[in-house]
Amino acid sequence: MQVKVILHRGPSEEVLPRKEIRRFFLEKLDSFQHLKDQVIMLYDDLTADTTLRFLWTDEEGDNVQFSSDKEMKEAVNFFQNQQGENKLFKLIVRFPQPPPPPAAQKAAPTKEPKETTTTGKTRRRWRRRSRRSTSASARRT
Repeated sequence: MQVKVILHRGPSEEVLPRKEIRRFFLEKLDSFQHLKDQVIMLYDDLTADTTLRFLWTDEEGDNVQFSSDKEMKEAVNFFQNQQGENKLFKLIVRFPQPPPPPAAQKAAPTKEPKETTTTGKTRRRWRRRSRRSTSASARRT
């Protein structure tokens, strides 16, 4: 069986910007653990302790996660029942990497509160208003 692995790497599940694609052939796919071991062997930085999420794309275009032999067999059956000669088991693997420690992250620039100053026009308006109110009060008396 031809297997195409698309490994997504990134700082979180929401943001997985980098991807690496590899292909390989499997004589027999008998367990989920066997598939996981094969994927780990493809990438130097992955180990048995690495947290990985395996997904496949169904007929409706949804990415379906699987993590057991039973779920993997359903995915494999889907691909084996596809039309055409070149049947390819397309496997999406998500490898969320932890974010860098806070000291390594760029500090977000803090915005200083803007000082509000009056412009020349505003000052003149205030002067006019205060003159009017002063002259109006002087007329009343």
